[in-house]
Amino acid sequence: MSNANTLYSLEARMAYEPDGFQDAVRYMRSSAGRQHLQQDDLVTAVVGTSAKADIKTNAGVQLAMIYVKTASGATTTGYLQLFNTSSASVTLGTTPPEMVIKLSNAAGVGQPIVFYNSTEATAFGAALSCAVTVTSGVNTTAVNATNAPTIVFVYA
Repeated sequence: MSNANTLYSLEARMAYEPDGFQDAVRYMRSSAGRQHLQQDDLVTAVVGTSAKADIKTNAGVQLAMIYVKTASGATTTGYLQLFNTSSASVTLGTTPPEMVIKLSNAAGVGQPIVFYNSTEATAFGAALSCAVTVTSGVNTTAVNATNAPTIVFVYA
């Protein structure tokens, strides 16, 4: 019953999040029976740090959704960098990310990113870790605590 628990927890969070998050969760619920993820293996991970963080280590990840809410004191643009390895293997400024998502510089803004799933291989076949940085690409450092967003990952 992992999918039911995961979707219920996301739906409970809907009351506190803007429309974009709500729409993304409704999509997840409506597609539950039609996607290959629905083998009852959806998981939610919430990360509230700008430093490197592991989402899942030593196993592949099929992303279903990412929701990023900028900090209430955010003043600068950040970049969510996703890596196909554990955070212990990531050196910011050296390790190239698999994916970079530009974040809003407005305080308290939410950005949902929904991945329409297929049976194709995922870019994160080894693991998934992330960091929020001040610039995109490899020559960068983590954002300071004032600009650190809250990130919700939904994956299988």
